[in-house]
Formats: sequence, structure tokens, C-alpha cells
Amino acid sequence: MERISASEEKLNKNLSYKSILYTTGDELVNIVFEILGKILNYDLSNFKDKKHEDFLIKQSDITFIGEIKGVNSSIKNQNISQLEVHYQTYKDELENENKVENIKALLIMNSNKDRKPEEREKIHENQIKLAEKYGSLIILTYDLLKIFEAFENKELTTEKIKDIFINKIGLLNFEMDFKL
Repeated sequence: MERISASEEKLNKNLSYKSILYTTGDELVNIVFEILGKILNYDLSNFKDKKHEDFLIKQSDITFIGEIKGVNSSIKNQNISQLEVHYQTYKDELENENKVENIKALLIMNSNKDRKPEEREKIHENQIKLAEKYGSLIILTYDLLKIFEAFENKELTTEKIKDIFINKIGLLNFEMDFKL
């Protein structure tokens, strides 16, 4: 009976994680926070949303600033530009305080959320080029889920994930960027 209960709990948790493929708003943000917290070994529970960026993960060598979006359409230039505004605003705040940080902008997108992952539109080259121009990284929730699964299975470490997040620009592709 105890094993069944534990199995049901694990199944429900896995379904909760998989919901990032179809949700939006606070539900999406909460699950992404939990995943990012685990894979980057960071506690996001103290993050205060000031209606700027959706997350700020300050680590000793990098600060990840990010936007989380769930939409029925594909990624638009506006989504990437909004992330860049958050990045520049944060940079200005640091400059005003005479502080310097290594900052990386991450856009976590659940695009075409009303479709099955295999039926979703590919990200247009224009949006990838814009993210590259800004030095930011687009991470689709499908790829984030794959990263999380590999992390949970001990196939990826926090350091490897951080390294890819820091050094990759444009569009993250789990199969290409995390050759396991």
C-alpha cells in the first residue's frame, strides 16, 4: 500500500512537470521555477516579482535573467525584445550601483501550447537571429523538460547545464547542445 502511494505521488509529480508543455501564467512560472531551481541548484522561493523579469538567478559567476511565456502562437520578435529590455534595465540598475555582473538573458517559451509538441511550429530563423544579436538564449519548455529528465537521471550536472546556458546563444536544441 505504501509503495502504491509513493508510486502515485511520483506519477502525479511527473505529470505536473509535463504540464509545462501546455500551461501558461502562474502555473507555468511555478513549474519552471521548480525545474530551474533543481537543475541550477538555486532557491527561487525568495524571488520578488516586480513586474520586470520573471526570474533572476544570481550565482557566483553568472546572473541569469529571464522571461517565461506560454502562448498559442510561435515566438515573436516582441518576446525576445521584451527579454532584452529586462536585461538592459537590470544592467542599468547595476551601473547605477557601480556593480558589475556577468549576465545572461534566458527566454523560456511554451509556444504553440495548444498543440502537441511534435506538431508545433519551428522557431523562425528571424527570431533565432534576433536572440543571437542580443546574446540571449531561447529555451523551449520541451527542451527544458528533456534537460530536467537528463538531470534527474544523473546524465547531466548543474555545471554542464550552466555551461550550456552561459555559452549558447540563439535557440537551445537539447539533442544538439547536450550530446549524451
